[in-house]
Amino acid sequence: MVRDEIVRHYGFADDAIDLIRNGVRVSDFGPAPRKRAAARAQLRIGPDEIAVLFLGSGWERKGLRFAIAAMAKLRDRANAAAGGRSRERAQISQLGG
Repeated sequence: MVRDEIVRHYGFADDAIDLIRNGVRVSDFGPAPRKRAAARAQLRIGPDEIAVLFLGSGWERKGLRFAIAAMAKLRDRANAAAGGRSRERAQISQLGG
């Protein structure tokens, strides 16, 4: 998507841009009940509560405000955290984040 925006808005040739995808260690996301339980305990998140982590920059483009609105509807059943850099940081702080 970002490559397409650069091509469209700045006139770069599509083949002049190398795309590097985000990498993750798949093993970090596999079923690891002890790791999951330990992380939830450390963050004070109950086993039946919903936990959402929103990482990165460009929060406006990625729709963080919509995620916050959805989380607010869940009330006490959900926990959310956002990390990264954005001009929206002050707005997030006002929401208790």
